[in-house]
Amino acid sequence: MKCPVCIEKGLKSTVSIGISMSTCMGFSQYYDEEGNLHVHDPNRMTTSYNCSKGHRWSNSRIGSCSNCDYGSGSESISIQNNVEVEPIIIDGNGLTFSNLSGFSGGGVGISSSSYATPQFLTLTSTNNLVISEI
Repeated sequence: MKCPVCIEKGLKSTVSIGISMSTCMGFSQYYDEEGNLHVHDPNRMTTSYNCSKGHRWSNSRIGSCSNCDYGSGSESISIQNNVEVEPIIIDGNGLTFSNLSGFSGGGVGISSSSYATPQFLTLTSTNNLVISEI
């Protein structure tokens, strides 16, 4: 998996997989006249992603049948953010971040498993004073 925005802009990045959700409708399978099993599952799986440049998107599709063209061409990509996120550098505190997903470092109020976007980010020092709020 590569970031579609980075591909378009000629950038390189790493991709983190977010949440996957699926609809939950019932469906039937059947065998055709040749004895081939057809699985026509109408449930739509949507997975969110983000890259190290700050781009966010989701991929949505239904499963494809291995014995016919059911589900082929059902994939769609929705871009939520196509602007690169600038590194955050806080002088005087020795904190430098070049990646907004998975922050780590001393005195930062964000755990290493969190995802943060600039519009919701507040950085705090170890004594809980606000250093920067975006």
